[in-house]
Amino acid sequence: MSDPIQEIVKRLPDLESVTEVWDTAERRVEQGDIAFVADLGSVSHNVSRGTTVR
Repeated sequence: MSDPIQEIVKRLPDLESVTEVWDTAERRVEQGDIAFVADLGSVSHNVSRGTTVR
């Protein structure tokens, strides 16, 4: 798991808008980094459920 994903997920509860997160995800997909978006979704889901990913 990359550190940028963990930093994004840590900030999610404090964000008023997730537009910046969407923009980052879109740029990464355009660069061919689909795994980034999958990891972001996985970590976000697990954090919302109170579990961790190593």
